[in-house]
Amino acid sequence: MTPMPFFKRAGKPEGETPAPKTELEQLHEAAEELKHPDSDVRRKAIKKLEKIKLKSAVTCLTDALHDQDWGVRLVAATALSDRQDPRTVHHLVLALFDNQPIVKFHAAEALGKIRHEDAIQHLVKLVQEERAGTAEVEALGNMGHESVISHLVQALYEPAEVRKAAEKALVELRPMSAIPHLEKILRQEPDFEKPPLKDIDHELGLSAKCTAADILGEIGHESALPVLIQTLRRDSRADIRMHVATALGKIGHESAVPHLIKALQLDPDWEVMMHAAEALGKIGHESAIPYLVKALKAPEQAMRGTTADSLVKIGWNIQKKEVKGKEAKALQLMGAYFHEEEEAETIRKAYETALAGKVTKKNARLYVKQLRAVKGKLK
Repeated sequence: MTPMPFFKRAGKPEGETPAPKTELEQLHEAAEELKHPDSDVRRKAIKKLEKIKLKSAVTCLTDALHDQDWGVRLVAATALSDRQDPRTVHHLVLALFDNQPIVKFHAAEALGKIRHEDAIQHLVKLVQEERAGTAEVEALGNMGHESVISHLVQALYEPAEVRKAAEKALVELRPMSAIPHLEKILRQEPDFEKPPLKDIDHELGLSAKCTAADILGEIGHESALPVLIQTLRRDSRADIRMHVATALGKIGHESAVPHLIKALQLDPDWEVMMHAAEALGKIGHESAIPYLVKALKAPEQAMRGTTADSLVKIGWNIQKKEVKGKEAKALQLMGAYFHEEEEAETIRKAYETALAGKVTKKNARLYVKQLRAVKGKLK
C-alpha cells in the first residue's frame, strides 16, 4: 500500500465538525433571517434570538413586534415576555393595541412581568374604555402600585373572566385603599365613570357586589363591618347576602354575631341561613350556641350539616376557656368528644342531655360514643 503523503496526514481530518458560531455570528444570521419574505423563516429566527443573551438581540425582537405577520408578532411578544427587559416597554405598549387578541394578551403578560410604571397609564386606559382582557387586568395587578387599585375595582363590573382576574389581583394585594371603593359598590355608588347602576347589566351588577363582599372578607379589616352588616340586613338579593355572611365570618369580629344570628333565625332564604351558620362557627362566639342548636332541626340536610360543623368548631375552641351560661358549658362538656364530621342529631341530643344536667364529665365520652353508634337516637 502506498503511504499517505505527509501533507495529507498533517492536515485536518476529513469530515471534522466546524467550530460553533459565536453569539454575535448567530445574532447577525438571525437578524438577516428576520428580513426573509417567508414568515416561517422569520418565526424561526425569533426562536434563535430567544437563546442569544446579547443586549442587541432585544432590538431585533422589538422590531419583530411590528412585523406584518401576526404569527411573527406573537412569537416576538412571547420571547420578550421571558426577557423582562425595561427597554421593551414602549414597544409592548404599542402591541397592546394589536388587531390580534392573542398578541395583545402576550404583550400585556410581558408588561406584567416587567412591572414598569410607564405601562400603567396605558393599561388603565384599556380598563377605563372597557377594552381590557384578563392579561391586561393581571398586568395591572402585578404593578402593585397604589394608583391601580380603583381601576382594578372598576374591572369588577366586567364579564366573568376579567372580573376574576381583578378579584385575584385585589385579594393578593389586600390594599386598605380598596375598601372605600368596594364599600361604594355594595352601596350601589360606584365612584368611577359608569352608567347609573340601574342601567348596568343586572347580572354584572349582582356579580360585582358579590365579588366586592368576597374581597372585603379576604382583606379582613374591621372598617368594612358597617357596610357588610347593613347589606346583610337590607339587600333584597339572597346571593349577595350569602357572600356578605361569608365575608363577615372571615373578618371574624364579634360585633357581627348578633346580625348573623338574626340572619340564621329570620332570613327567608335557607342558603343565607346556612352561610350565617358557617360564619358563626368561624367567629366562635358562645352566644350563638343555642341558635345553632335550634338550627340542627332544619329540614335541609346541607343546613344541618353546616350547623353541626359550626357547633363542633365552637365546642373545640371553648375547651380551654372559662365560659359563662349553661348553654356554653353544656357544649364545652360534650364538645371535647365530637368528631370533625359529627352527625347533627348526635350533637343536638348530646347538647340537650348535657343542658338538662343528665351527663357528667365521667360519662360524657361514653355517652357521645353511644349516641354516635345509634346516630343520635339513643333514648
